[in-house]
Amino acid sequence: MTQLFFKKLKYSYKKTYTLPFDQKVPNDIKDYLLSSNILKIWFKFLKRYLFLVLNKQANLERSVIVKKHKKILWINLSAPSLGDSLMDLSSRILLKQRDLDLFTDNFNAVLYKNDQYFENVYTKITEVCERKYDLIIIDSFSTRTVKIKCRIAFNTEFVSMFGFFNGPDINRTLYSFYRMNSLLGQQVSQRDISKLYRPSITLSPEDIDLPIDISLPKKYIVIAVGGEWEYRTYNHWIKVIKLILKDSPRQSVILVGSKNALDYLEKNSAHIDRTHIQNLVNKISFLQTASIIKSASLVLCCDGGLMHAACAVDARMIVLISRIKKEMRLTKLVRAEVLFDNADVNNIKPQRVYKKYKKLQTLL
Repeated sequence: MTQLFFKKLKYSYKKTYTLPFDQKVPNDIKDYLLSSNILKIWFKFLKRYLFLVLNKQANLERSVIVKKHKKILWINLSAPSLGDSLMDLSSRILLKQRDLDLFTDNFNAVLYKNDQYFENVYTKITEVCERKYDLIIIDSFSTRTVKIKCRIAFNTEFVSMFGFFNGPDINRTLYSFYRMNSLLGQQVSQRDISKLYRPSITLSPEDIDLPIDISLPKKYIVIAVGGEWEYRTYNHWIKVIKLILKDSPRQSVILVGSKNALDYLEKNSAHIDRTHIQNLVNKISFLQTASIIKSASLVLCCDGGLMHAACAVDARMIVLISRIKKEMRLTKLVRAEVLFDNADVNNIKPQRVYKKYKKLQTLL
């Protein structure tokens, strides 16, 4: 018994940072391992592995989703942001023939309240623990996720999207599709699955129905301001807008973003031309913002949640990215022109952004 345990332990550790499918996905596995404390990695892995074993879950893990798995609950709790959630759950389209529910946190649940693939969305264990499922999908072997799985459906079979493989940064959209297709036994051909490589959002009439005091111009561009990380937060949007309006005086601009953009707007309020600029920052919901982005002729943004929203509604974009290659965030289906800087998006001069705008202007 001891030999079998350590044999399984060695096998699982070997697979910890190995992609669980054949396709190549952009990632920083090598950089992650070189820059990380191997003892911490080992301890984290061992803790999760033992937690699975001690909670009698290891033998319930399955490597494939089969026909008998008709009613499925997807537990997704490892996505720390709206953008990550959109990427992680992008492959739910491959389960459209199944009866699929979602368990997630309150913050991300708003994205899927009217989703065409999830029949029900739950955020409380009491809402779902009495329901019966044929299979549970968990995002990773984090102790938090496994605890919740045990409380909801202790004896139910499960598959994992990331397993132990959730340390390195990775193109989460491609990973989601490849992993799900692998779990389904490669049911979708490479040619067909490549037509689906982007997140998706289901917008309902209530998401498109804006507050009565907000009216949109017939044609406009959107600029997403603010950001969570300084190196991914562009502080020169007003300069870009001035260059655009100097060239195209009638161009309507809509500013969107969350409350983290309010300080920037307050500092630059004197420079905002209110004739052509409409400020909707922190005034509407994320899904309402996505609907506005969907109808825009062009979206200017940085790597962040609203960039992923733009991907999900197939918007044309100019995206500012820093420190990480565009292949780690975007897929070939996304209509994006990318400007990159190794250290900080603020090193990207407004004139470079404007030139990209001019390049795309003929398509607007």
